[in-house]
Amino acid sequence: MSTINKILILSLSLTIFGCSTITKLAGAGAEEINITLYDLVKADLGGTAAEKAFLEVIFKEFGMLDSKGNMVTYVKINEPAYDDFFKASARLNALVNACKVMTTHSTKNLKKFAEQRAARLQGKMDMKEISDKPFDEWTEVEHAIFMKQTKSMEQLDAKQGEFFIKTAATLKLASMALGKGIIQAKDLLPKGQKLISEAKNLKPLMVPKATAGVKSSLGNLKSVVDNAPKMAEGLVILAKSFTQINN
Repeated sequence: MSTINKILILSLSLTIFGCSTITKLAGAGAEEINITLYDLVKADLGGTAAEKAFLEVIFKEFGMLDSKGNMVTYVKINEPAYDDFFKASARLNALVNACKVMTTHSTKNLKKFAEQRAARLQGKMDMKEISDKPFDEWTEVEHAIFMKQTKSMEQLDAKQGEFFIKTAATLKLASMALGKGIIQAKDLLPKGQKLISEAKNLKPLMVPKATAGVKSSLGNLKSVVDNAPKMAEGLVILAKSFTQINN
């Protein structure tokens, strides 16, 4: 059973929306709060109700941890403008992480399917018809071309076909969500600069935590603006590659 199918089955028995985990921090009553699945999907991700439900399942599996395997968190200092800004930035951070992991997961599975087929077709075709590079240096696009061009030699079974269809749909939806996230990040950047300039008006004990939180959030947002467009484009290309396998 494919990972996507397992996730879909598990989603029937899992509670989608959980409560935030709160950890008290020293100084000024600040709290560090985990981003939850609800934080991710309640924002305007677009799509139909069914598409949003599917994204909920995917983010449940892929979007809750940062690049080091830790929960994505934000600081709450009980100043609404700052807390909302920190949370919005953390949500976009989790969204980017989800898209990264989805891309890695999808390309690994595509390579695995291609490697298995190449082994079975060894001696029956010239692999240089696809690329002059060694097989282990192929890109995901070349793997997809190989799968498509060898379709007549070895048909996908039903589960494999379903996996490719669902993966293509997931990647397209993720690129849509990421596109909206880029716009949101651009809108948040000037708000963050304004919050830094206004931090001096907070209670003295809050100023260091608020300033550090805004600077960290601005760094994350700038990374989204700078790097997410290329990631979104890559998601679209990968989705097309998966779609072509079945066409």
